[in-house]
Amino acid sequence: MRMNEITEMVSSFQSSSAALENARASGGLVLVVDDEPAIHRALQRVLKSMQITIEGVLNSVEAEKALSEKKFDLIISDLHMSGGGGLALLDVLEEKGVTEPVIMMSGAPTVESAIAAVNHNVYSYLTKPFDVEELKSLVGNAIALSRQEKSKRPYGITLRKKSVITQQFEAALDSLWIAKQPIVNIRRSSVGFELLLRNEESSLKKPEGFWDCASELGREEELSEAISMRALELMDYHPHHTFFYNLHFSELGGNFFSRKANPLHKFANRVVLEISDRKEITSINLPEKVRRLREFGYRFAIDKFGLGGSDLEKLFQIQPEHIKFGRALTKNVHKRPENEKLIVRFVEICKEIRILVIAEGVESQEDFLKLKELGVEVFQGFLFGRPVG
Repeated sequence: MRMNEITEMVSSFQSSSAALENARASGGLVLVVDDEPAIHRALQRVLKSMQITIEGVLNSVEAEKALSEKKFDLIISDLHMSGGGGLALLDVLEEKGVTEPVIMMSGAPTVESAIAAVNHNVYSYLTKPFDVEELKSLVGNAIALSRQEKSKRPYGITLRKKSVITQQFEAALDSLWIAKQPIVNIRRSSVGFELLLRNEESSLKKPEGFWDCASELGREEELSEAISMRALELMDYHPHHTFFYNLHFSELGGNFFSRKANPLHKFANRVVLEISDRKEITSINLPEKVRRLREFGYRFAIDKFGLGGSDLEKLFQIQPEHIKFGRALTKNVHKRPENEKLIVRFVEICKEIRILVIAEGVESQEDFLKLKELGVEVFQGFLFGRPVG
């Protein structure tokens, strides 16, 4: 099959009725994923007349973060990028159950990449340099399609997609297991474990994608109960260890985790609930939620402390027993004096208010020794053990 035939096939893929094809969407938020800022500016100029706002990121990693924070009407991505290309982005979208249409661009298209785009249900495949009118037509039709689909799916997914997601969720739930990663003291002796959500369903490997799927289907409580039951099995097997449990926003914001019948409460005095920085946290009464869970005996940790703008606010609201430095602070700290200064200051503050600091993501002996020198006394990372069942 020739390249132009592949391109035509992708361009017509997922087209709707003639009326929709001739539609022009006005307004909307478009995520542009391209490692060339000039492309961001060019698209902004072209689409400005359609009252469309562009949010530009440089790679699939930044795109994943943007998608976790905002809802977009359309995604336009380059195929070849540094730091995660377009096909990697398509994998992320599939994993997260993102249903918004995607227009894929490439200056050097190949048959293989076009076929891969078809397999990922890409709305259209556009070659660079693109024709302005063709781009406007594609964008207008794609956003119109996106809005039409959203109007048919009050819970955020089409009936066809819901059937697929339900199958994926149930496969993930049936294969759910909990990995544990050791947390060690300064002598490298294990003092506890972080519990990490795992399953064998390829489309929902990442915990956030698994939880997003549960949320789409209204089955967060079912997932929480399954995680609690698997966690209990590990706690029975390790009766003298502390366990760090990643408390999802759905569990923190809802009432099902804090209900008296939750079997995890039996071991609450051995459980530290980790809270991550998520925008949704601002929508709940965090001090009250924490207070209710403390009544059962749980302790708290702030995960990836030092990276979120609201960390200090959460420090006062939660008053945690632990904070955890993420890899962004600890990785290669022996070669990053600016991170050393931050860590030293954080450690001093935490010691003053009796909060135990844990350094996550420690992968080298050099970082371990440097973190000890900076005053950190508890550690987690591949240097001490990978997550295992």
